[in-house]
Parts: sequence; structure tokens; C-alpha cells
Amino acid sequence: MSSILTIIFNAQVLLLEGKNLIITGNNGAGKTRFLNDLANNLKGNIHYNNKDLRNKIISEINFGIINFHPSLEFTEHENGHLKFILKNDLYHLEDTFSKELINFKRQLNHKFNIFNKNKITFLEKSSKNIKHPSNNKLIVNIDSKNKNQNQKEFYYYASEHIENYIKNLTKMIDLYIANKKTVEVILYNLNKDSIYFFDSSRVERKDFSLDQFKTYDEFLDSGSFTNIEGALEAYLLLQKLELLSLLKHRKNKSPKIKKINEIEKWFIKVESDLKWILENTTTELIFTANGNRVLIKQDSRLFSLDDLSSGFKAIFNIYANLLMRAQMQNLAPEDLAGIALIDEIDVHLHISLQKKVLPFLIKAFPKIQFIVSTHSPFVITSQNTKTVVFDLTTNELIRDDLSRYSYESVIKGLFHVEIQSEQLKSEIEEIAKIINNEPNNYEKLRNILRNITPFAKQLDFESKSFYFKALNHLLDNQELGDLDV
Repeated sequence: MSSILTIIFNAQVLLLEGKNLIITGNNGAGKTRFLNDLANNLKGNIHYNNKDLRNKIISEINFGIINFHPSLEFTEHENGHLKFILKNDLYHLEDTFSKELINFKRQLNHKFNIFNKNKITFLEKSSKNIKHPSNNKLIVNIDSKNKNQNQKEFYYYASEHIENYIKNLTKMIDLYIANKKTVEVILYNLNKDSIYFFDSSRVERKDFSLDQFKTYDEFLDSGSFTNIEGALEAYLLLQKLELLSLLKHRKNKSPKIKKINEIEKWFIKVESDLKWILENTTTELIFTANGNRVLIKQDSRLFSLDDLSSGFKAIFNIYANLLMRAQMQNLAPEDLAGIALIDEIDVHLHISLQKKVLPFLIKAFPKIQFIVSTHSPFVITSQNTKTVVFDLTTNELIRDDLSRYSYESVIKGLFHVEIQSEQLKSEIEEIAKIINNEPNNYEKLRNILRNITPFAKQLDFESKSFYFKALNHLLDNQELGDLDV
């Protein structure tokens, strides 16, 4: 089962050990980039292959240890440390290896500066080395008892060899560091096919439609994975037809009983999940008389999957995608394993759904490790000790059970925002203007209230009076719309 044990980011070690991770931080902190870099790392989509460059650097340093380091007066201990770094598994991580390379480059330049000073002194005092007048070749007197000294004296005259070594190595080190991964991972049992990435535009796509594929077989034949959730309705229809056929021809102790139980369990699972997220215990799946559409029934109300609100569609997009991936691997949904990366998990969601989206997905797919980004305190406080939070703004990993904290304390502590901010005060003033001057501008009033609602408990007495006055105004005129209060 694929899972992330550790993430290394900006020298910070995030020890997850398979736990879910919520990425948060102020606007512009880099939540989307973090997830994109993590996805690329997991899938191996790194633009520059640092592994090949790393091998070249290791080869060059090993060559230098033998040929140049004695003349640069590297000690046995210093060379031993280098050899340890070059072959030890602990330094396979780019962040750790890069730090060692930076230290080595600094050390190498320092040694070369000393070498050059000694070279000047040596050339000024030396009278043992001459150039033959006929061919201008360098002649060096050899001391058979001091090999290192002979080598050093040779490089005093031919220092371009060491200069080229340092120049080439410095260039490779700088390139390696420039292309170093911003996010690195230590994984357990990586399977690239079990990495699922959902970007923040998942519901804004114009091609999102659960009626895209007329039959499930056509979906499979298309080989398309860009809109995998489009196959769910077709698959439900196929399963329903197969179930009816099996029920019609079944006999006691027939081997078909097992298949019937599997299909019924699948339908029960989907209905149970829909009841939980839609917060309605009467929710059930039904099929049109001609058998070409799936409908959701709640009490006496019927609606199609396409009729879901943008918030439910945002959740359903992820849910259907993972559900179909489980089916294509011939797995029960609760047995689907892997790592799901979700950017802006709260996108399009009202407050009630922000509180439920992550618990819903974890409950539906318990063997998946979820890595999500959000700026919603309701998402952050919806989880317990099985989930950790990383604040990109402060570079801090939070292991506390934040479900025990109020939304207000999370807003102030994590998002570094005073509860009664200037923005809130401005919006309260705007409410007063609307009620007094344009009371029929319900849409504008709803939009402002939607922004204020998460912070309602922290409003001062005067602000609360305007807040509730606006709510009552909408309620009296039956214009609450989709406000979740």
C-alpha cells in the first residue's frame, strides 16, 4: 500500500507515517505549488533529472580525492567524510545532499585559496625547477621520499588542472542545487498508478457531465482517464441490469449468489455514502423506467446526478473518480489504496460541507492517504489525531488534535488574522448601507453575509445586530438562497 512516510520541504522534515496531511497558510504562501511539486515528485515528472547529475558529481569528487586533494591538503578525515557522503543512503535525499555539496564547495574554494598563496611563495623561493631552453618544457626535480610534495610542486606549475577540476565541479554543484526538488518524499511501497491528483479547477471544466459516456463499455473502449467520474452513471446502470438478470435466473446455492451479494454491497455502499454527505437518511438510488438514467430520491423529490449543486459536484467529482478507480482494479471502495492530492478541497463548498468533506472521503476510502490544501478553518478542525497540519506561512507542522479548537482560535492562530478585522468592519458598514439605501439588492447582501458568517461569533454587539438584521431581512423576503446559517 503506497503511503508517504516523510516529506522534506524547505529543510523542514514532516514526519507523516501514513497520516493524512492538511496544507494551509496565508494567500500566496504556495499551497498549490507545494501540491504540484509533490505530485510531480511522486509521479516522477521532474523536468531535470538530478540523478544523472548527482552521479557525475560523485564521479568527479572521487577523481579529485585521488588526484587533487593531496595537493589541496585535504586531511584523511575530510576525505573520509566525503567518501561516506557519496556512498551512504542517508544522503540520497536531494535536500541533505545539497547541503553537503554547499559545505564542500565552500571548503574546496578555501583550500584552493591557500594553495594559491603557497604556490606564489613556492615559485618565488624555488630554484629547483627550470624550463629547458630548447623545448620550453617543464622539468621538475623528483624527491622519491615525498610523493605528495612532488605532486603538489607539479601542480604549482600546472595549476590549471586543479582550476579546471574546481570550475567544472562548481558548475555541476550549482546546477544541481538550482534544480533541486522543492519537495522530497520518503515513501512506503510506491506505485505510481495509485497517485490521484485533483486540481482546483475540477468542477469549473465545461466537459464535466455524468452523462458523457452512453455505456460503460464505451467508456472503457475510449481509454480516457481525464474525466473518469463520467463513467459512474453508466456503471451504475450496467450493474443494475446485471443484478436484475442474476436475480431473474438465480437458483438456491447458485454460484451467482456471490456475484449478487457483491453488486448489492456496492449499491449499499454508494447509497450509504450519499446519505451521509447529503445529510438525508431517505436518500436512495433509483433508475428511470427506460433504464438510461440514474436518479437520487429524497423523500418525494427526484433529481439527477447532474442536478447536484456546485458544492456537491466538487465533492462528487473526487468521490466518483476514486470509486471508479476501485472498480477498474476490481476492488471494494474501502480497499482502494494510494495517495490522493486535492488542491483547495473547500472550493465551491458551503460551510456545512467544508466541515464534512474530508471526514466523508476518509470514511469512504479508509486506505487512501489524503494530502489536501485549504484556507478553511472548518476543514482544519474537522479532523483528529489521524491528520496533521502544515502551515506554509510559518513552516510549522502541527500535530495537535485541532478538532478540539474553536474555528475562531484556528483563524487567529493559523491564519494570523484578528477576528474583528478591518475587512469585517467594512463589510458590516456595507450591510448597513444596503439595508438603508438598496434593501432589494438581495444578491449583494447574501454575498457579504456569506463572507461574514464564519466569523459571526466574534462580532461585537453592534456588528451582530446588523448581521442578524440582514439575515432577518432576507428571511422575511424569502431570499436566503443558498446561505448556510
